[in-house]
Amino acid sequence: MTTQNGTPVLQGSLDYGLKRWLGKIAHKWHESAPDTAKILTRAWGEIAGRVRPYPKLGEELRRSRPDMDVVSSLLHECWALMYSIDAIRLNTFLADRRARAPIVRLVRGLPESDKGAADRIDEFVERAVDVAYTVPQDGRDSAGAALLASVLLTSLEPGRFVDFRRKRWVILASALHYHYQFPKTDSYGEWLVQAGRFAHAVCGTKTFKRYWPHQEPLWTLAGLCWIGDSPEKPPQKDTPPQFPNMEGVPEGGKKEELHCIYERNRAVVELAKLFAWQRDRTLPCEVCGFSFVKAYGELGEKCIEAHHKTPVASLKPGQLVKVEDIALVCANCHRTLHRGKETLSIEELKTQLRP
Repeated sequence: MTTQNGTPVLQGSLDYGLKRWLGKIAHKWHESAPDTAKILTRAWGEIAGRVRPYPKLGEELRRSRPDMDVVSSLLHECWALMYSIDAIRLNTFLADRRARAPIVRLVRGLPESDKGAADRIDEFVERAVDVAYTVPQDGRDSAGAALLASVLLTSLEPGRFVDFRRKRWVILASALHYHYQFPKTDSYGEWLVQAGRFAHAVCGTKTFKRYWPHQEPLWTLAGLCWIGDSPEKPPQKDTPPQFPNMEGVPEGGKKEELHCIYERNRAVVELAKLFAWQRDRTLPCEVCGFSFVKAYGELGEKCIEAHHKTPVASLKPGQLVKVEDIALVCANCHRTLHRGKETLSIEELKTQLRP
């Protein structure tokens, strides 16, 4: 047993294992502390490869009649499916007109119980194999079909499922020196459900919350899981991470065009919108409360503008911007915030609202 901030921590616990894993990597690269903004730089690419397409994919799958062309396009943006052999299987599956039925069946009214969800996943795997997930000599690629199911489900229910290769989650549990009891079964449904439970437990540790407080937890952990138990050494220290972390992202650098403009890093804006949407699907304006989805229905879904509380033009090149530095406002309020010589604050504009 050791202690963390004076609190006893069992050595077999997930928190201890995660902290120990990060510490080993830091020691290997002669870093003084497990600063994840440096030692896991490669993971930001994996995380971004999930945070960017998954919300859009989940949104499309929630529609009463998902557009399969849109679903297909978004699936091709998902990093977890883009290894060469996985991409080949995916292309073959999506090219078959029979692919729509098992996808709709998987995501429509997914059971809340673990047993019901596992059975639904196994049903999808069987149907996907029948359609296209096969290997030479009429073999079955059930693992590939389960991977596709996991991407569909984690985009639909990011707090419950992870994108899934069985071996990768077993390796992660081993790297964390945690003896997690995965199912002793060939059911991919049961494995996928339990992988989600394991990931949820890891995301609940103090160490995880310390280093990754802003990202969608299970998508973030899936990115860490897919880089393996021995991440590559990061580039030079002055290279910023590829996706927002707890310290923010660099903005305000000048870019030479026909005139001088100020660059905006879209990643932090996308993340701010994602978190706000997860809190309130109507995305109300932070000034006046107007909601595009309430006013226009489906046409107004995800419609909102991002306002930098500190004007980008006043930022120093490379200055870090956090999610909390972004306000989400309607077009009218956004225009009004910038109308004067000095940009108004959200609070100042609120005082100008007429009843």
